[in-house]
Amino acid sequence: MKIKLCTFLVVIASSCCSFAESTPAVPKFPEKQSVLIVGAVDDALPCSEKVDGIFKGFPIEIWRHVAEKNGLNYSFQSISSYDKAIELASQNTVDLVVSCHSVTPSRLRIVDFSVPFQRSSIVLVSRNINNVGLKFFLKVLQNEIVWKCSVFLILVTTIASLAITKGGFNFNKISKNWMRLMLGALTPVIDDTKRSYPFILLAGLSRMAFLSLIIGTVASLIYAESKPIDSRNAGRSYLQNALSEGVIVMDDSSSEEWLLNLMNKLNIANSALQPISVKTNQEKSKFLKSSKGMHFVDDSLTYKTVLRDAGLTSEFNPTMRSKNVYPQSFVFSPRLPKKIRRTINVEIANMSQSGMLTEMIDYWDYESPYVED
Repeated sequence: MKIKLCTFLVVIASSCCSFAESTPAVPKFPEKQSVLIVGAVDDALPCSEKVDGIFKGFPIEIWRHVAEKNGLNYSFQSISSYDKAIELASQNTVDLVVSCHSVTPSRLRIVDFSVPFQRSSIVLVSRNINNVGLKFFLKVLQNEIVWKCSVFLILVTTIASLAITKGGFNFNKISKNWMRLMLGALTPVIDDTKRSYPFILLAGLSRMAFLSLIIGTVASLIYAESKPIDSRNAGRSYLQNALSEGVIVMDDSSSEEWLLNLMNKLNIANSALQPISVKTNQEKSKFLKSSKGMHFVDDSLTYKTVLRDAGLTSEFNPTMRSKNVYPQSFVFSPRLPKKIRRTINVEIANMSQSGMLTEMIDYWDYESPYVED
């Protein structure tokens, strides 16, 4: 009996030990999360720039919100250029990059992107010039409304001068009255003959309408001249003139890729006219200040910052804009876990739906990339 009892106790003890070994132990503390290496291009606001040792910018604020809300630990790594950031992400040197990276086919072949948080386009920014010259004057005269109304005014004032001139047909008197009516000097023309009043009044009103028309037409033409043209409508001579005056572009950037593609499209890629390539925005500002470059190509998000840093805000304006709009997103390295990717995408979508992204856009003085027709 004692032997059976001992055998039973041994079996029970063995079963308990076996159950204990098969049941995983519950950890007392949650597993420590790894620190994400987040790359950021030290370029220009409102995208990403290191100011007094701290990264600032629109994408930076988006990332900080995502990380804080979801408890993601991270550390920033400064990167010199956008292409370098793509290279580091593809090599798993960084986990992700939070800057204004445009989503392009060439980049999608080697890295993944988050859902877009903004869009941008490429602009050609040119130094302001005096538009009021002989060419502009001829353009005003060629305007259909202007020349038709000019003919009408000449006919009305001619008829009025014939009607109010006394003493029969006198060319000298008629010419003098016509000149006075055209110039608005009505006092010498008006006399006591009431029959001349309607003709003088008609000529005066026609002249006022003509002057108002001229002012409106000139204003609209000046506005049209200052409005950036669609790059698809840019002629070969237009880009050739810009290149001959000096076009500055950042080396190995989407802006340079766009400019070279446009040059190739207009059959000037193999000519002696080539853009001035620079490595940094500081180098770009140096060229602009020295007047060696009358134009530069940049992202629609950052060109204002380039001009502001160079102190040239009032001296340049966009003159050509790409019709193509590029989505911009965070860059994911291959090693970034799918769970974290999904977390980032969901949070960006929530920010967009709640209007938070719109508020950030307004704060950072974001310019719409869309071209008005």
